[in-house]
Amino acid sequence: MEVPHWKHMMNRSTHNMSYQAWQRDPENGPPQYCSRTVYEDATPELLRDFFWDDEFRMK
Repeated sequence: MEVPHWKHMMNRSTHNMSYQAWQRDPENGPPQYCSRTVYEDATPELLRDFFWDDEFRMK
């Protein structure tokens, strides 16, 4: 069985963040997606607060 190749779908960046996304279509199953986000100069606490706290994210 041949493994489908990942297709590069997006590449965006700012001065302190970069985002990449890929997609592939397996023969048997739904589409699969993979993404990678890199934050420069962000503490683990800041990222935790941003992703886990809706009120913090709205600021």
